[in-house]
Amino acid sequence: MSTVSTDSAKHDTPSGSNIGSSPEGMPTGLNNGALNQKLGHHSWGKLIFLGALSVVLSSFTPFFLLAPAPLAFAFLLFGPLRTVAVALFFTVLIFALVFKTGLSLVSGGVFLLALAYAAIVYIIIKRKMNPVTGLMRYGFGIVGLAATTIGVGVWSAGISLKPYLLQVVTTGINEIKSNAEYGQLVSKGGEDIRALQDMMQDPNGIVQELLQWSPSALFVMVILTLWISLFVVLRNSSVWSSNRPYPFDVNTLINFKAPDFLLYGLIAGLAFAAGGDLIAGEWLQIVGMNILYAVGVFYFFQGVGVFLELLNSLKILGLFRSIIVVFTIFSAWKMVALIGLFDNWFNFRKFFKKNNEGDIV
Repeated sequence: MSTVSTDSAKHDTPSGSNIGSSPEGMPTGLNNGALNQKLGHHSWGKLIFLGALSVVLSSFTPFFLLAPAPLAFAFLLFGPLRTVAVALFFTVLIFALVFKTGLSLVSGGVFLLALAYAAIVYIIIKRKMNPVTGLMRYGFGIVGLAATTIGVGVWSAGISLKPYLLQVVTTGINEIKSNAEYGQLVSKGGEDIRALQDMMQDPNGIVQELLQWSPSALFVMVILTLWISLFVVLRNSSVWSSNRPYPFDVNTLINFKAPDFLLYGLIAGLAFAAGGDLIAGEWLQIVGMNILYAVGVFYFFQGVGVFLELLNSLKILGLFRSIIVVFTIFSAWKMVALIGLFDNWFNFRKFFKKNNEGDIV
């Protein structure tokens, strides 16, 4: 079994390609050539455009995972001083809109987090660090810092977390129920709507779920966001490579190999999840499931690489390939993680026919 991959081929930065295409297969929605033309002249207007794009992405739930990428491009093209200056301008603007128009405060928080992720991507590239090593090192660091900050904040505030969350959840439920759109949604009926209504009738249950699964949810969200940010930036390296030479490309990230030590976490998680209730009660079983989800995200990355290699060997390219990848990732992510796990023993890639004309999603 291999350790964290640090020996991926080093080479010149790949040239631009069409939207959704590259050597391996994951759609990015960013065209290297077009983006290179737009950002070729490093003006303040381009920098403001990147900041505004990050603000927009931060405001929409499915797209906030992409919000760090424009700011990472800004760091690489314009440097940290100008990027932070523009980011602070947009931060002030966002919070002004929060008080003037009622814009959700969450958007401002997401934007600041996006700035932090972008800075980490910039540091990884500036230091010429292997992207997988950077993902592991800074990912674990962010999780540790976040957990410590939350713990110290709760302790210093002298509040009990569960009653506080119950108050927040109850307030949120009341606001949703008072919304006219919620009434229209309920009037349509259906099994999903009834399940939603039942859930909203039990704020205690919601708080219990939050407390149980928040550790793994935090960990997975941090690691996944950093991985996506690195992926998009490395996928479009021709935009910034002339400013910041970097010896690794996106294939280093795609060919991710989970480190051996994660197996110990996997074994512990399985043991606790299967028999934790018999040993120390339900809480240990919940701990085991959280460990499994946290460890599983790394095997998911490895499984994605195997799946892309399979599509590449089958010469499934273009838009159809992108649809298959997106559908598989969202509907069968557990299966993808299992494939990544077993790849450590079976090395599925050796069974695939080599084809160098693939895409990267």
